[in-house]
Amino acid sequence: MKRFWLILLLLLPLWMPAQTASIDSLTILLTQADNDSSRFSLLERLAAKLRRANPAKAETYASEALIIAQENGWKRREGIAYIRLAVVASNLGNYQKAKEKAEKALQIHQEVNDSTYISFDLLILGNSCRHLGDYSKSLEHQIRALNIRKATNTNKADIARNYTSIGNVYSLSGDFEKSIEYYEKGLDIWKKYGSPEDEANSYANIGALYLTNLKPEKAQVYLKRSMEIFDSLQIPYGIGATATNLGNAYMLFGEYEKAREASLKGLEIYRQQGDQARVAMILTQLGEIQQEAGHYSKAINYYQQVLPLVDSIGLLDTKKLIFERLSEAYASQGKHQQALEARLVFETLKDSLLNAQTLQQLNELDAQYQSQQKDQEIAYYKIDLERRTRERNVLLFGSALLFILGALAILALISRQRAYRKLQKEQQRTATLLEKLQATQAQLLQSEKMASLGQLTAGIAHEINNPINFITSNIEALKLDFQDINQLLELLSLLDTDHQQKAIDQLVKHTKEIDINFLREEISQLLASIERGAHRTDEIVKSLRNFSRNTTEHFLKANIHEALDATILLVKNNLPEKVFIHKEYGQIPEISCQVSRLNQVFLNILTNAIYATKPSGTISISTQLLGSQVEIIIADSGKGMDAATQSRIFEPFFTTKAVGQGTGLGLSISYSIIKQHNGNITVKSRLNEGTAFHILLPIEQNTSTEHL
Repeated sequence: MKRFWLILLLLLPLWMPAQTASIDSLTILLTQADNDSSRFSLLERLAAKLRRANPAKAETYASEALIIAQENGWKRREGIAYIRLAVVASNLGNYQKAKEKAEKALQIHQEVNDSTYISFDLLILGNSCRHLGDYSKSLEHQIRALNIRKATNTNKADIARNYTSIGNVYSLSGDFEKSIEYYEKGLDIWKKYGSPEDEANSYANIGALYLTNLKPEKAQVYLKRSMEIFDSLQIPYGIGATATNLGNAYMLFGEYEKAREASLKGLEIYRQQGDQARVAMILTQLGEIQQEAGHYSKAINYYQQVLPLVDSIGLLDTKKLIFERLSEAYASQGKHQQALEARLVFETLKDSLLNAQTLQQLNELDAQYQSQQKDQEIAYYKIDLERRTRERNVLLFGSALLFILGALAILALISRQRAYRKLQKEQQRTATLLEKLQATQAQLLQSEKMASLGQLTAGIAHEINNPINFITSNIEALKLDFQDINQLLELLSLLDTDHQQKAIDQLVKHTKEIDINFLREEISQLLASIERGAHRTDEIVKSLRNFSRNTTEHFLKANIHEALDATILLVKNNLPEKVFIHKEYGQIPEISCQVSRLNQVFLNILTNAIYATKPSGTISISTQLLGSQVEIIIADSGKGMDAATQSRIFEPFFTTKAVGQGTGLGLSISYSIIKQHNGNITVKSRLNEGTAFHILLPIEQNTSTEHL
């Protein structure tokens, strides 16, 4: 029953000193700066100080600094501005943008031969590649930066951070020994040259790594030392995270009281900070500790405290886990009614239970069908064996046994007739089983289609809702502006009356009150915004039309890039914030196909890629012309597959997802569609490195095969 939470401390973001006074003074100096050189320096310093506290503002300052450097032709300063933009993008979670900015900074600093900033550029570039899942490139950049810093006698603290960054990459790539080696090198430097906070961070990182690799005895040593330092420095986040990891380590050893005390310490910190997600996590951990220790009533109490929290912040996975643990705890107490009720809630929280049950029934029917086939083969074999035996006896005994042979022939005929009648009954039974099998398969195919339809509906609703809301809000503002203009028009209509002078005075007064120039500019902006919203809605509708068109049974010419773009638009709603789609389209002609069916293939593969890449990574889509064929490659930087899984992914009903989370029909259906297009689909994947689907489709179809 043991289930341990993810380790909190692989990278503790603890160094964020308070800099409000310094920022305020720099902002004042910026307003007083009278030349570009001073303005650049102040903007660059503000961007550096605000990179974590207010990254959006830091990006604005860095962008202004970049413009000043480019206008004055200051190459070195231009590189500095680019690296500031890279750091801000990284803090905002946009690692692809951070990589691009760091590459520009590196190119510039190499041109001016600035080794100090070259090493810094390489470090940021390596961190961006690490977050994007390109560990080999990340190591290459990090080690190159380390060598430059060693050769130039850089500050020891920078070298220690370099060691820690390299350790992080090795940890994520699964090389535990190398990761520990570099963490320890960084720790040695922090002990000699770093601050106590840096040293505590390093101890915590190493302890967390040992805990991740289920080495609690080692983890405890480092985590305890980290806790001592954090306690002395009174750093709340460090105390809370380290205490939580210590609770996990004690629980692995069965030291439940110590695990409880450590977890309670972390709980107190996170409650003070108002971090509801971590409060829910630690309450669940406390419940598991009590349940492991056999204190079921206390465990149930903790679980019940978690439920209002997970409902308020939407932690459905945690809620499902809580009801599973409640069911086990009630059952251990002999409270079977409560255990059953908790179990029922747990079961209802699972997705697609009907598909899972139907799949089980299908397997049973298939096994029964195979059994009937074997019985038929045995029956045929027995009949054939009897016939051969009788014929041999006839030859042996000769004509003297003719009467006996006749009798045996009659018996054989009767036996054959009985066997034949039995065989007919078995064939009828087998046909019935086959009909049930086909009906069940049709039900699963319909379920798969409905799941895709639900996903498309959610994506379309989300995409269309944004521009419509945008148009609606702008129309309200436009109405208010029209009211001002309407009053102006009413005053203009009075100019032809006997009270012209009074009308003119009121007209002048009203014109000053409403600020005509501002009103004209605002109306122009509102109309432009409404036009953009309408254009965006039109693009979404066109993409949907491209996605769903050509549902006939004939092959028609279609643009594959338009089909891919339409599918991408419809899955964007399911795209996590840190998962990015990168397109590299080649020059390819339109191909003869059923584009709506190919859209289903693209949708299935992209959905699987998003699932495999969570919570962060890259999905790449490329096309190219290969002779008389078009190649489409959809690759992701996700968790990948081993050889055994790759060999089965196109089998019907095979899935790597948890029970209830998938039917296993998506790739099987995709394989059939590609084959019906006289094409080919293959997969290349490595565990923890990603997966790539290669699709080959002919440009022209043979007229004799232009139907499905």
